Amino acid sequence: MHKKNYKSMMLTAAIILLIGFLAFFNYYYFFKSPQMIEVNKVNKIVEQFELLNDKEVEFESRYFYDQAYYTASDANDLYVFNDQGKLLLTESLDNLDFEALRAKHNLADDISFAYAIHEDELVYAVYDDKYEYLYSVKTNELVLKFRKGIVND
Repeated sequence: MHKKNYKSMMLTAAIILLIGFLAFFNYYYFFKSPQMIEVNKVNKIVEQFELLNDKEVEFESRYFYDQAYYTASDANDLYVFNDQGKLLLTESLDNLDFEALRAKHNLADDISFAYAIHEDELVYAVYDDKYEYLYSVKTNELVLKFRKGIVND
């Protein structure tokens, strides 16, 4: 008669449970995490824009101002569109020079920016920890500055 080895059976069961847990964790982390859900949402909006406008573009940025502005570009132009994929504005890439804006206003090298629309004009939306600044793409002048969040001064 064979003696049953309960220790090895328990170890095998524990390893199988661990593998199952790791598989579930990886699935959740890489496919169902809030960040990945948001990435998938942005990808669907960009695909909707491509379908509506018969363009193949590369996603650039997303910025929330009075609405969500999504930007994407192809070899020649930057496109600004809403969360329905509706084209709001087109700008030639030749007219965009963030480095000139950075030099003119002494902006830090690591400052973040996106594109938005303010009063029907394309703007750079530049932001740091405390403030957000909207600069005109055409003139590189500051058009709006506001503090982030709710603050009691």
